[in-house]
Amino acid sequence: MSAMVGTLIETLRLGGAAGTDLRARWGGQRLDRLPRLLAHEGAGIWLFRRLKALQLSSVVPPAFWEQLRNQAFATAALGLQVEAETLAVLRLFDQAGIPVVLIKGVARRALA
Repeated sequence: MSAMVGTLIETLRLGGAAGTDLRARWGGQRLDRLPRLLAHEGAGIWLFRRLKALQLSSVVPPAFWEQLRNQAFATAALGLQVEAETLAVLRLFDQAGIPVVLIKGVARRALA
């Protein structure tokens, strides 16, 4: 698993290993335990985006890619739901004249 973690870190690191090096590394990995780690760490959406950006989706097994894709889309959908709920609550506070200070992810999303 440690080789897999090293490959994962290099893939997620911006400016990490070259795509050709990662292509060889991803091609030789056992990925059966990786989805559980990604779900625990909440890193599935990031790995999906990086593998796609580096054009490495064809290197991983199709079943793994589909699972990763589904996990990334579910995470994105949850984020959209959080944003919608946040906007609804902010409207209520605004109508009631209650000032708010947004923090963490909600503040970042509001700024974006």
